[in-house]
Amino acid sequence: MILVAALAACKPTPAEERQDLAALAQQKAALEADVRQLQEQSARVDAIRNDTQRDLDALRQDQAVLAAEKAGRGVHYILHCSIRQIHYSLSIKKQLSDMVNEENFDMPTDKVTYEHTQPGADLFDSFRTGSAIFKGSLGSWRIKVESKRIETDPT
Repeated sequence: MILVAALAACKPTPAEERQDLAALAQQKAALEADVRQLQEQSARVDAIRNDTQRDLDALRQDQAVLAAEKAGRGVHYILHCSIRQIHYSLSIKKQLSDMVNEENFDMPTDKVTYEHTQPGADLFDSFRTGSAIFKGSLGSWRIKVESKRIETDPT
């Protein structure tokens, strides 16, 4: 009996339980805010790290180019491109045919063009007017820059 009475006396009242729940809810909200803040900081640090790595890669590339020019070796600016025909059609066969027939090639260029061209950019996108008029086929040709690189002549 004494044990039952002692346990009953230790049981919190409903008001105390509500206060405990409210305190736990506040702690949870504070912890969730901390987690969001840490995720935002992590994203900023990742962005800074990526920017720094990109800058370091560019500096290394520039250093290699300067060393090659100083040594009298040739420097070649190359755009890796793809060319494909694009049909504006609901035919899956034509769409797949266009993708399969896509060709990739390297195109040497000058330094200014190399610097102003970014991967993913279209160099040429032209509607095929003759095919539209004479065959009723709607489509275009597209030359797209896939990547770019600088090569130097060997020593």
